[in-house]
Formats: sequence, C-alpha cells, structure tokens
Amino acid sequence: MHRIKNSIALIVVLFTINILQAQQFQNRSKLDSVKQVGFYSIDLSAELCSYLKADFSDLRIANEKEGWVPHVINKSMIPLQKEFFHEFPILKNQLIDSGKSEIILKNTSNKKIYNIKLIIKNAAVSRLATISGSNNGQDWFIIDDGLLLRRSFESTSDEFVQELTIPLSSYTFLKLVIDNNQNDPLNITRAGFYDMLYFKSIMRYNQNPLPTLSQKDSSNQTFVTLRWNKAIHIERLHVFVKGQKFYNRELLIAMPGINPNEPGALIGHFKLASFTDSVFDIPRIKTDLLYLTIINGDNPALQLTKIESEQTKTSALTYIDAPGSYHLLLNGEHAKAPDYDLVLFSDSIPPNTEWLSAGPVTANETPVVMIKKINRWWIWPAILLAIAVLGFISFSLTSDMRKRES
Repeated sequence: MHRIKNSIALIVVLFTINILQAQQFQNRSKLDSVKQVGFYSIDLSAELCSYLKADFSDLRIANEKEGWVPHVINKSMIPLQKEFFHEFPILKNQLIDSGKSEIILKNTSNKKIYNIKLIIKNAAVSRLATISGSNNGQDWFIIDDGLLLRRSFESTSDEFVQELTIPLSSYTFLKLVIDNNQNDPLNITRAGFYDMLYFKSIMRYNQNPLPTLSQKDSSNQTFVTLRWNKAIHIERLHVFVKGQKFYNRELLIAMPGINPNEPGALIGHFKLASFTDSVFDIPRIKTDLLYLTIINGDNPALQLTKIESEQTKTSALTYIDAPGSYHLLLNGEHAKAPDYDLVLFSDSIPPNTEWLSAGPVTANETPVVMIKKINRWWIWPAILLAIAVLGFISFSLTSDMRKRES
C-alpha cells in the first residue's frame, strides 16, 4: 500500500518537474519605470539577443508579480505604400534558347518612367540583366545593358521588391533579359512602378563584434573558420577579399556539425564574385562558430581580410495597462513561443511609441518559473487519469488482500 502511494506521489512530482523545467528563465533585465498606460517599444540590442534564441521564443515581459505582459516582435522595416503602385502587365516570361529569361512588360500608364519595381519570390542570388524598349513590340532599342539584380529577400514575407533604375523612358513595351548563368530563373510575379512618394522596405541592422578568422587553403578549396567569444544572432555576412581583381567562386556557409571541429548543416550557397557586393543574407541563427568554404577550382586562392556580421535591428512592442515596474525574462532553454492575442491586433499599434530602456542583464538567483502560462491542457488531466488508474489498482489489491484474510 505504501508503495502505491509513493508511486502516485512520484508521478505527480515528475509531471510537476516537467512543467517547471518547461518555463525557466535564467536571466532578467530591468526596464524603465512605466508612468502611464499605453504602447511601448523595447530595443532588443545585440547584447540582449545574445541571451535569447534566434526566434525570440524565450523572451517575456513581466510585471512585479512575474505575470506576463503580451508583446509582438517587430523588425525595423517600413512597409511599401502599395496604393501608389502602377502595375505592368507581363506579356511574356519565359526561358529562351540561351537559358536566359526574357520578360516583356507593357507600360499602360502613358507616363514616362525612370525605375521599375519587380516583385520576386525570395531568392538569395544576384543576376545581370539588360533592358530594351519598343513602341510596337517588334522593333527593340537598348536602354541599359548593365543592370544588376541584387541578392535580397524578406524574412517576414515570401517575396521582395527589386528596384531597377533606368534612363527616363516613354516606351510602351519593355523587354528585360536576365542572364541566369545556366541556373534556374528568378520567379518574377509582378512588375510596375511608383509615380508618387513611397516608403521602401528598408531593413536596419545592428553590427556584431568581429570574429576571429582563420583560413586554410587546399589545392582547390579555401576553408574559413569564424569564432566569436559567445553565441550571437547572425543574419548577414559581409566578406572582404583581396588578391584577385576578377573572381567568380562558389561560397558555402555551414553551421558546426556533430563534431564541432567540422562543418555541419549548410545554411547558405552563394556566388562570391567581383561584380557583386559580397553581402550574404542567411536565416537568423545563433552561434559562436561558422564555417565558410570557397570553391576555387583551378584559380589562385582568395585572401579574406575581414568578415563582418550583422543582425536585424529588432524591438518588442507591448501594451502596458498599469503603471509600475517591469522587467524582461531571458534565456529559457525549454521555453516555447507564447500565444498572445496582441499579434492579431498588430495593425492597431501606432507607428510611433514611447521607448523603454533595458538595464544590464543579471542572473536570476532562483530561475523564474511561470506555471500558469503553460498552454498544455492535457498535463493535469493526464495526472488525474494516472492517479485514478493507480487508485483502481490500489482498490483491487486491497480487495484481494481482504478476501485472502477472510
């Protein structure tokens, strides 16, 4: 009988421990005192981000009683004003015999244009292109033969806007020919222009500390190891090269493998070339170690002089409904992303909010445990079911014992 009671107690304790471990936060940072109700923004500096997962799932804003205050993660990006967008019908979008993409657009606005906006599905590649004009769709005349479609993509949408600046043109038809270099084409879904003032989607970045760089050249490859003093968030790398005036190499970026001294999962495959900016965007990661591999072929090895890394400037937007003291909870290994209603009302957040500054990050003497916020409804019913089953077993054993005694 005692064993059964002990088993029940043990199961309850184990379930409870599982809950507690799920929501521990090892660090905190005190916020400015809140004087009035309203929306606030909190800058998530590179230092704060070093205590957070790359997806910010272990960030919480808490009051003095450790109750959570809903928030929304916001990247410093201003959206396009699409109501000023004049769209061009895409009359043709196909691969021609040379493997190049030929795209024919029609300017139906009767306005002269000096730039074209291409809406492209996310692709972290660069392409060279030419553009010609025609008034009848048959006779073509060159406008620009040195256009560069730069590498770019959005992290909050599956498409991005590529701007092509051209000489002022009044042609009715425009033909864009993109050199794919024997690779798959870009997926261009829309095209057009803005004839009024608009806001670009401009991302702002925080600079990370420079890593320690080590380079090893083999017969046809260059291996580069990047090390930071601690794990940081990284979304962009800027590679500085010397040694060759003209080059066009494959660049592979990988996370550490199971053996940390060897490359693991590939997170980026790019062109490192003299005719493009050596800026490479990758999915946001948190690491203190990265591996780069440059495929040299039969060419002399490039000398990498410096590699800079950046992370998108990010903030937490929140609505505080009571003045008082608040703080951030950080660094929860088992924490899951919270499910806040505020996400559905992001459009209601004013563009300009007051800012709350975060103080130094300190360790929690006793890691903060937030039991009431766990959205695992099945845990307590499972505990009750286990207790009921063990109770039934206990009752059955007791009945059998009584029968034997009688």
